[in-house]
Order: sequence, then C-alpha cells, then structure tokens
Amino acid sequence: MASGKRTACIPSLTKRSVDLDPVSGAWTIDPMTHAEMVAAAASGRGGRWAHDYTITVHDAFRDVASVTLNSAGFVDYLHIARFEDRWRIVNVLWKPLDRWSDRLLSSAMIG
Repeated sequence: MASGKRTACIPSLTKRSVDLDPVSGAWTIDPMTHAEMVAAAASGRGGRWAHDYTITVHDAFRDVASVTLNSAGFVDYLHIARFEDRWRIVNVLWKPLDRWSDRLLSSAMIG
C-alpha cells in the first residue's frame, strides 16, 4: 500500500482535514505530508478499514478533475491531474466518516 501512495500522489501533496481542537475550541487544519502518508501506510495505519471504495468524478476538464472517494471510514475530496499516462492526486481534503456524518446531520439541522 505504501508504494501505491508513493506513486498515486505527487511528492508535494499535503492531505488536510479540518478539525475542531478539543482544547481551544478553534477550527484548525490538520496537515499530513506525502512522506507521512507513505510512512503511515507502510506501518499498516488504515489497514483495518475495508479496501473497497466508491469514486465519483464530479467534473473533469482536459487533464484535471475533481473527485470524491468514499471508503469504509473516510470521505476524501480529491483534485487529480494527468501526468503523462497516469492520473495522480494533487490535493486532498478529508474527514473521518463518523465525524463527517455527525457534521452533515448538524448542518442539516441548522440550515
């Protein structure tokens, strides 16, 4: 899995989530670099989740696209781009599915 992350993502990729800091109560961005993602995959992190995904392409223009990846535990919003003959991940914004579901419910109740 680590080698897949190494080739599927551009080296300058930083995967980000937006989280509420439990101490300060402030919204923060939690970044994970490409190197951290590869190391996490190599150590088995994320291995407990089922590896079946649903991918939805929302928009594509020439060599760029906006995609949602839904997995057993996460929702990832991806910007991808074609580099020669393969698509690679350029940007990721994600949330764990349990907290995401809670936020969607809260947002629906507010709005």
